[in-house]
Amino acid sequence: MPGHHHVNKLIAVPGFNTRTSKASQYVNFEDWIPSYLHPKTQARLRVEMEKTGSPSDVAGYIYVFEIKDLAEPDIIKLKVGYTKNLERRLFQWNRQCGSQQHVLRGYYPEPEAGDATLLPGMLRPGVMVPWSHRLESAHRA
Repeated sequence: MPGHHHVNKLIAVPGFNTRTSKASQYVNFEDWIPSYLHPKTQARLRVEMEKTGSPSDVAGYIYVFEIKDLAEPDIIKLKVGYTKNLERRLFQWNRQCGSQQHVLRGYYPEPEAGDATLLPGMLRPGVMVPWSHRLESAHRA
């Protein structure tokens, strides 16, 4: 990740033109990246957004788990990630670590009908979104 000076230059740019063979569209970063995020996080997200699409890009869901560590009950930890199967991912996280409880706090996209729920076994996520893995890539960088 670039140094502080380069981060400031990156987040000063208001947007970019998409690079597709069919059409060009201007994307304003303000529409997608909240200003309250740390400048380095904003810069990472901007870099990921500007990358050209690839056939290896996969559609999926973005989720947020709260990780409740039984040894440290007063500390809140959040896990942001992507998956192609939300129910299976929740089950995997809960099975992998018995000393922690994983509570789904949100996911995107939610169903269009508005019957979103966070209860395991009752999830009805919307249609998978393209490039969802890029959020996790930017988050890890």
